Amino acid sequence: MAVALLSSLVGASFLNVLFKNLFQRPRPVGLNLVAETGFSFPSGHAMLSMAVLGMLVVIAHDRMRPGRRRLLVIAGLSALILLVGLSRLYLGVHYPSDVLAGYLASLCWVALVHWALRVRPLTSGVAGMAAIQTRRPGRA
Repeated sequence: MAVALLSSLVGASFLNVLFKNLFQRPRPVGLNLVAETGFSFPSGHAMLSMAVLGMLVVIAHDRMRPGRRRLLVIAGLSALILLVGLSRLYLGVHYPSDVLAGYLASLCWVALVHWALRVRPLTSGVAGMAAIQTRRPGRA
């Protein structure tokens, strides 16, 4: 779980810096409630919230039993992701496309990390690194 969260966070941070330097889109001008510096596209807050909270959604889905508790956890985490993006728009520091691109880029990264850890789980030993994970979700 820690490896998944750390991989998701570090990878999304790297992608955010890469994309910001690649696109170099200026921030919106006008009524900004806070002063932000740096480039606008994609939203770093949207990317990192999706990376961490999105990975927690995946972990909750995989590890919790189906039912009301899992649904509430996933809904709560999803609401937090949405609120982070909406706050960036409310503050006037991003265009909607910045937030959506941040969400999408991070969602793709989270999916890749999740896939990679399920196909090649991190276990001790060389043989463990090459083993294919055969257990079903929700079982230890």
